[in-house]
Amino acid sequence: MVTDGHSIGNHSHSHSNFFPLFSTARIRNEIQETNCILEKISGRPVRFFRPPFGVTNPNIAGGINGLGMEVAGWSIRSFDTRNEPAEKVVQRIMKKIGGGQVILLHETSAHILEILQELLPAIGRQGLSCVTLDKLLDGTPDSLHDR
Repeated sequence: MVTDGHSIGNHSHSHSNFFPLFSTARIRNEIQETNCILEKISGRPVRFFRPPFGVTNPNIAGGINGLGMEVAGWSIRSFDTRNEPAEKVVQRIMKKIGGGQVILLHETSAHILEILQELLPAIGRQGLSCVTLDKLLDGTPDSLHDR
């Protein structure tokens, strides 16, 4: 994935339903443990942390504070985990797309391959392209915007 140009981010080690309720120390330990694993595999530092369930609170903020990481959220929630037909998920996303958005998708969704096979060309037809989160946030010329 790294050699293909993908950004690698931290999403916690446990993805526990109780993650937002963990102590600051426990959250920090999970983030650091996961960073060590990801950095060993990828050979690169981890820049982004996406909290499980998208929840950010003072404990999560304290856990990430001082680690040199950024919290990554999303601006379009696809609801792809509802097990709906791919067409419905793609229509939901495309109603909101305009450039510069971060789309929440899950590799574990039942129809993720179908969704991507429809979504990526639809994005291209809008004159947009997909970029890594690094490129989007750094504002590099090929960021997600009108061509």
